[in-house]
Amino acid sequence: MKIAMLTPSFRPCGPNNVVRTLISYLKPHQVGWFSLTCAEQYPAEYDAQVLHCSSKTSRMKTWLSSVDHFGGAMRRFSPDIIIAHGLRPTIVATGYGFPTMAVVHSEVPDDFSYQYGKLIGKPGWSIYRHHLKKFDAVVGVSENVTRVLRANKLSGITIMNPVDTTWWRPPTAEERARAKLSLGNLASPVFLVSGSLIRRKNPVQALDAAIMAADNRPATIIFAGAGPLAGELTRAARAAPPGVTVKLIGQQGNMREILWASDLLISMSRSEGAPLAVLEALSTGLPVLASNIAAHRNVREQLPRGAITLKAYGESSQDIIKAVKNLMSMPRVSWIVDSAYDARLVSRRYLEVIEETIQIARKVAV
Repeated sequence: MKIAMLTPSFRPCGPNNVVRTLISYLKPHQVGWFSLTCAEQYPAEYDAQVLHCSSKTSRMKTWLSSVDHFGGAMRRFSPDIIIAHGLRPTIVATGYGFPTMAVVHSEVPDDFSYQYGKLIGKPGWSIYRHHLKKFDAVVGVSENVTRVLRANKLSGITIMNPVDTTWWRPPTAEERARAKLSLGNLASPVFLVSGSLIRRKNPVQALDAAIMAADNRPATIIFAGAGPLAGELTRAARAAPPGVTVKLIGQQGNMREILWASDLLISMSRSEGAPLAVLEALSTGLPVLASNIAAHRNVREQLPRGAITLKAYGESSQDIIKAVKNLMSMPRVSWIVDSAYDARLVSRRYLEVIEETIQIARKVAV
């Protein structure tokens, strides 16, 4: 079977991490990974194909050129199904005569408002919804995403975000010691905030929660991610109490080792589709303090014994401190293995839905 995965780009991000994991687990099927970003280098370890178009033209001409190249690429690759991830791929993936599936990673329309602003977010969601109706199948990566799809008269199927538990695993004592050493001489405990420094991820609120969790004792707070709120976060970090060190280390390629070196992940996101950073942390055995939003509640429901505690904004410092102490006393074991997020099980479910979608689309075409 030949499967075409279409994404806006190859850059590291939640949806693309999902694509990478799926490609690894969908073997021996042939998967082509296509990007709509012009002249972009693809990850060498994957059987990916790049849509080359001139980067010297205007943005609109470049966009039209990439669409034109995509049509040609699809005719050459001749897939059994096209799977689109994101708004732009969803707009261009239909109309080529191949069965299609759209994977929705965002808690729409809320994420669109955070990402594009309210003026653009609402029309953007209307465009997205219009094109999703053209697909043979629509997948939501969590129950909260699927609920929104169904509320908008889209027949969404829930397939959880996959986590590769062979990679995102708890460390041995020696691995944890090496990981801590690689980050330098940091005060313990180490609180990690992972993700883009954007409004939706709410990093300043995460900093406040981490400072509360420190309980006026020495601690290190690490922000692994980049984004427009870096300056605001740096200014807010200057008010950290004595003994609390705040480090902004930018986007990192060794996140597993950073998770191994940490004692707690903090996620105060305002909105998530499926919180991949939280899932990867739980897979390595790292406990999680998370905001009380639908996506985090879904994880808590799926992993009732998992090391994740939900806290609403504005809870007292004593509540935060008590929750953190309970979390950090839990055993460091993978909470993801054999769960609905385990990539082995998720990839099987994807294959089932892909095969069903192809069969139905071909019957309809006849």
